[in-house]
Amino acid sequence: MPFKQKERKRIYQKEYMQRPETKEGRAKNRAIYYTKKPWARTIRNVRRRCNCKGHWYHDQGIKCLLTLKDVEFLWHRDKASFMQNPSIDRINGGHYTFENCRYIELVDNKSRDKWRENSS
Repeated sequence: MPFKQKERKRIYQKEYMQRPETKEGRAKNRAIYYTKKPWARTIRNVRRRCNCKGHWYHDQGIKCLLTLKDVEFLWHRDKASFMQNPSIDRINGGHYTFENCRYIELVDNKSRDKWRENSS
């Protein structure tokens, strides 16, 4: 590897990858990433719900059609950073699409009657 590439790699690892070889280092990097991009945690959880077999969302056929940029736009549009506990909400109970999602407070999201309607 040429010297310039080694130097760039060393600088990158020093700035962004603090002790990634240990479990604590990976956890620290993850915490830094989610602090800078809190909407990334939302898309991770939505994808997990929709793609994991055995999960209720997967069994119901609910799909995640959002991208990270879509969720970032929703985050800023709905001013989720000013909320105490922001939660992504499917407006009409369909798939996770850009037009069908919004951020609201978790308390408001839990109090909606959509859970009771779907469970019966």
